[in-house]
Amino acid sequence: GADAAGKVAYGGAELVERFTLAALRESCLILEERVCGAREIDLGLVAGAGLRPGPLAAADAVRESARHAFGLRQPACRVGLKGL
Repeated sequence: GADAAGKVAYGGAELVERFTLAALRESCLILEERVCGAREIDLGLVAGAGLRPGPLAAADAVRESARHAFGLRQPACRVGLKGL
């Protein structure tokens, strides 16, 4: 909840989730703008920000997990790098 000044207090897990989602959003924008490729984005965030895996590789893993959970046969389109 918010305090008297309107500031919201977040726990550690919520902060990590917000940072991870922001990194994924920015990664998608960088990819869309063709600034660099998925490999470079993930490598940069692994090396520079300590994300493990990179945000695009993490998105691929979630998509692949959902594909298996729902029994979809068509392979997911990969954007990031699995296994970084």
